[in-house]
Amino acid sequence: METHLNDLDAAFLFKGAPNDQCQAPHIGYVLKGKYGMRIADGVEEVFEAGDAFFIGPGHTPIIFAGCEIVYFTRTEDADRELPVAMANLMKYMEEQGMEVPAVTTVGQGLGATRVRVEFAEGFAPTNPRRAQKDISPTATSLQPQMSV
Repeated sequence: METHLNDLDAAFLFKGAPNDQCQAPHIGYVLKGKYGMRIADGVEEVFEAGDAFFIGPGHTPIIFAGCEIVYFTRTEDADRELPVAMANLMKYMEEQGMEVPAVTTVGQGLGATRVRVEFAEGFAPTNPRRAQKDISPTATSLQPQMSV
């Protein structure tokens, strides 16, 4: 499950991936708030609480404050995509002079990987999509759960 405290255009996480987009398909469910995806042709889809969704390869996430989602990604796809996203996040944080969080794998086996990222209080990357509103994330925990 992921909980997001602030708006964020997360496209920067996939720089360096094919077409600078996530290439893993996901099946998910929005528990609270809303969650969006920008797909390869530039179309944005927004899902709201109670919506189940499938998103194919070639997308970037658009996160809205107060969003809680659960999504599933095949392990082999997650293993390919997660290193790109985490490397971009760590690079950004280092460039901003932020403390780089500890990244740990907290569970593997039975075809599942669970990663925990702990951010220091005040984590705040700039949001290029909404920069004019000066909105940035301050999440203290991000727990993507990926499973078959």
